[in-house]
This record gives sequence, C-alpha cells and structure tokens, in this order.
Amino acid sequence: MYIKIMNNPIDILITEHELIDKLLRVLQDRLSTMKATREIDNQIIDITADCFETFINRVHHWKEENVLFTELYKKDLTDKHRGIIDKLSQEHVVGKKLVYKIVEAKHKYETGEKSGFDDMLEYLEKFIALYIPHLRFENTEFFPEALQYFNEEEIQHLDELFNQVESEAVIRNYSLILDGLETK
Repeated sequence: MYIKIMNNPIDILITEHELIDKLLRVLQDRLSTMKATREIDNQIIDITADCFETFINRVHHWKEENVLFTELYKKDLTDKHRGIIDKLSQEHVVGKKLVYKIVEAKHKYETGEKSGFDDMLEYLEKFIALYIPHLRFENTEFFPEALQYFNEEEIQHLDELFNQVESEAVIRNYSLILDGLETK
C-alpha cells in the first residue's frame, strides 16, 4: 500500500511516521521470530539499516531537525517546547547509534562471535522501544503544539523547505518493500 504525502508540513511528517511505524511493526514481528528460531533475519536487519540511513535519517530527520526544529528555534518558544525539541533531537541521535550497534552486532555474530546475536536482539528491542513512543508523542502532542507557532505564510515556507528533499519516491519504495515483508 503506497502512502500518499499531504501538503501541510506536519501532515507530511505524520505520513512519514506511518512508514516508520510500518517498519517497526515488521521489525517487531521478525524480532519475535528471531528470538524463537535463534536465527538472524538478514533481510529485515539490512532493510532496517538501509531505511534508517536512506529515509529516516537523510529525509525524515532532516525535515524535523534542519527545517521544523530550526524554524521553531527562531520563535519565542516556551521552555517546555525548547526542552521537547532537545529531547527529540537526542532521541534521533540515540536511534542512529542503535542502528549502528544492530549492524555491528550482526557483523560480530556473522564472524563467529556468538554474543553478537543476543546483542543484536537487545539493540533491536531498544530501537523499537525508543521509536514507538517517540512517534506517538510527536504525532499527538508535539506537532499540533508546534504548528501553533506558525502563521499560514510560515507554514507555506516550511512546506517549500520540505520540498527541497525528495521523499515521495523514497516513501513509495520502502512502503512497497515493507508491504512485501508484512505478507510473509
């Protein structure tokens, strides 16, 4: 199922979250299987690492950090909202580190270090546990509040900045890949 991109910048981020949520659901399912079989699912690990680097980090987080958060910092933010932006940015850093650790642990296991398997499972669980509430919080609490800081013209400007990075084709690609994994 292809996810349609909306015009409002916040709607765009929420739509992108739907793809990330789909990845997390597939990852949770495959994690359960890996625990039960004690076998690495190379496909989902490779797709997770690739999707994180190609889409989540370069496209989605770029929009959040380099556009939305940057434009918000230009506003007279409450201390609460400054703190939230700092926390969300830090969670992005933690997520990136976890993906690196997942790939590193997979490599350790593949080169004969048996502890790599359990390390990989632990990092996968932490990644899922980090991003599920992260997405929910952004969608239901932070984004609606953040939008209040912008007038209509500024929202249009955010949209123009978002459009500097092509995301629709990337989302379409990963959505199709994940649809295929959901049916397995």
